[in-house]
Amino acid sequence: MQGEAAAEIERTIVHLCERIRTDQRPDECLTLMKAVERGGRQSLARLGQR
Repeated sequence: MQGEAAAEIERTIVHLCERIRTDQRPDECLTLMKAVERGGRQSLARLGQR
């Protein structure tokens, strides 16, 4: 399960990086990336405690 979650987080971050390159509002994408990073880190830590 942890590997699946990590893979999904990685795909999401890659997608957001691609959006930053082309989006008219890259600052909004960066904000989303930071939120995904924080949430992903917390989620992976919780999964590791199971």
